[in-house]
Amino acid sequence: MTQLTRLLTSSGVKVYTGAPYKLMLTNEAENQRAISYSGSGRSAEYQLTTTLTYEVHGDRDRFLLGDKVTADRSYVHDGNNLTGSDQEASQVRQEMRNDLIQKLMARLQQMTPTRLEELQAKADAVAKAEADAQEAAQRIRDETPQQSPVEVPAR
Repeated sequence: MTQLTRLLTSSGVKVYTGAPYKLMLTNEAENQRAISYSGSGRSAEYQLTTTLTYEVHGDRDRFLLGDKVTADRSYVHDGNNLTGSDQEASQVRQEMRNDLIQKLMARLQQMTPTRLEELQAKADAVAKAEADAQEAAQRIRDETPQQSPVEVPAR
């Protein structure tokens, strides 16, 4: 997504490897469905939906938040002008991509440094609690007497 990188950079965001926060685009899914039909039973109008799923990770690659943005558009398919219909579909897809990037940027602009620090503190607390729980479980396993794997026949 070089378009997203350019937009982030032009908005004053420093984009570099090793940054303290990472934006991860985890999935992009496109769906197309017919929403109307012509008299001959052919699809005449299609609705396109594209969903972009993303996550923000912080220090030690800890998950801070995840969400998705969606763009919907429709276009008319002309069975008599396939080239024109394909071009229109491509243009609609590009407009949707631009819309997704704008929506994602709007979401990211709401992320203040204070909010990111709060999310990082919460993620650190969760990770510590999980580590403490694993340590306690291991301690219990270590302190529990183990039954011998050798079976002694009874007389």
